[in-house]
Amino acid sequence: MLAALACTCVMVLTVTLSIFVGVAAGESRRRRGFVVATLILLGWVAGLATVGAAASTDTPLVTAGLAFPLIALCALGVTILSAPLRRLGFSPVVVLTFAAAASILIVAPVHWAIFSVAGPLQATFRTLDLAGAVAALFAPSVAALTVLSIEHFARSRAPGMLAGVAPLRRSRPRSTFFFAVVAIVSWVVWIGWMLGMELALNDVSGRIAVNGIVAPLASVAAWLLVQRIRHAATTRTAAVMGMIAGLAAITPACGYVDTVGAVTIGVLAGAVGSLVAHALASQHAGAAWLIPTSLCLGASVGVVSIGIFSTRVGIAYTGQPELLFSQVLSLATTAGYTIVVAAVLWLMVRRLSRKPGPTVVA
Repeated sequence: MLAALACTCVMVLTVTLSIFVGVAAGESRRRRGFVVATLILLGWVAGLATVGAAASTDTPLVTAGLAFPLIALCALGVTILSAPLRRLGFSPVVVLTFAAAASILIVAPVHWAIFSVAGPLQATFRTLDLAGAVAALFAPSVAALTVLSIEHFARSRAPGMLAGVAPLRRSRPRSTFFFAVVAIVSWVVWIGWMLGMELALNDVSGRIAVNGIVAPLASVAAWLLVQRIRHAATTRTAAVMGMIAGLAAITPACGYVDTVGAVTIGVLAGAVGSLVAHALASQHAGAAWLIPTSLCLGASVGVVSIGIFSTRVGIAYTGQPELLFSQVLSLATTAGYTIVVAAVLWLMVRRLSRKPGPTVVA
C-alpha cells in the first residue's frame, strides 16, 4: 500500500517538475507533452532494467516492495538530468538522445548500486539513504551540472558553435499563483514519497512527516536570509529553490534524524544553496543552474548529515566517524562515476548532433 503511495507521489512530482521546466523553457504545449511523456517512458525502461537485472542475477533489492517506487524514481532521475538541456533550448532529438543514453548508463546503474544488496554503495559502504536521494536526486543533478559546465566552456570558447540548440527563449513571467501551485503540489507529494519509502506505518512515519515539514521551512528561511543579506532582496524564485534544497536535504535523512537535526539540515541546505546556486547562476548568466545545483547541494547535505546527526549512530551521538566517512565516500564514488559518464555521453551527443556547415564549391 505504501509502496503504491511512494510510486504515485514520485510520478506526480516528476510530471510537475517536468511541466515546470517546460514552461520555464518556453516550450509549446505539444512539444512539452511529447518530451514529458518520452522522458517518463525512458525512466520506466531504466527502472525495469534495474529491477530485472537485480532479479536475474540473484542480487535482490534491499526490500522487495521497492520495485515499483524504484521504477518511478528512475523516471524522476531522467527528468532531472535532462532539465538543463530543455532550459537551454536544445531540440527534443538532442534532449531525448542524451536522456536515453544517460538513463541506461547513469540512472539505472546508480539505482542498482543503492537499492540492490550487491550494489557497491550497499555492499561496500552500507549507505544510509531512506528515500533514494543519492540515485534519484544527487546523481542526476551531478550529470546535469556536468553538461552545463561543458556547455558553458564550449560557448565561452566559440559562441557560434552550438550543437542543435535554438536561441535561448525567455519565457513569459509567471504569476505568484503558478509558483505557489507548483511549490505546494511538489511539497505535498514529496512528503508522500518519503512516507511511502518506509513501506510501513510505524513510529518513524510521524518523524518523517514532521521532518518533511520543518526542514524545507528552515531551508527557505535560511535561503531568503542569506539572499537578503547579500542582495538586499528576497524573491519568489529564491523561496521555491530554498524549498527544493530543503526537501532534497531531508529526503535521505527523513527517518534517521530528530526534529532538531532536521531543522539543522534545512538551515545548512538553504544557506549553502543560496550562496552557491546564485553564484553559479549569476556567473554563468543562466537560471538553468538553479534547480540542479539546489538538488545536488541539498542531497549532499542530507546524505552527509546522516553521518553526523543520525540518532544513536551519528558522530554527534557516538563520537565514531565510520558512518560519516561511509556517507562521504558514497557521494564521492557516485559523483566521480556520474561526471565521467555524463561528460563522455554529452560530448558524443553534442558532436553527433552538430549541424554541418555550408559546403563550399570550388
